[in-house]
Amino acid sequence: MPTEKFMNLGDYKKQAILDAMRAEFMTTPYSEIRISSLIKRAGISRASFYLYFQSKEDLFTCMMHQLRERLVQGLVEAFQEQKSSFDASMSRLVNRIMDDEIYRDCWEFCKRVMEDGTCREVAACAEREYDKEDLREKTE
Repeated sequence: MPTEKFMNLGDYKKQAILDAMRAEFMTTPYSEIRISSLIKRAGISRASFYLYFQSKEDLFTCMMHQLRERLVQGLVEAFQEQKSSFDASMSRLVNRIMDDEIYRDCWEFCKRVMEDGTCREVAACAEREYDKEDLREKTE
């Protein structure tokens, strides 16, 4: 996950870095993405990158969690709007994915993950780590 230094950045700068990763990811196979292309796209130095993240995988995991949170938020909102009806909520979420650029980006990201074998492995590993951390927090 990102360092505290990254978390203390302004929202604009954080989002610019995550957007750079997403743009690179959507146009380049995961195994071919290089730190040099990420930092160029994000407009940061290599030293800054390593102040914020340990690796490309670390940045990818951060971006993945942000998109995951967006989808979860959309699902919660759909359930609230549809008075907890599962079918109506799912329909609302699908419509939101089709109509709203933010949610459509999340969908495109998920689709891309499934199409890229290397990326799928990194994402699965990141999710296992996230689940372990989440379980650890709940038990504490």
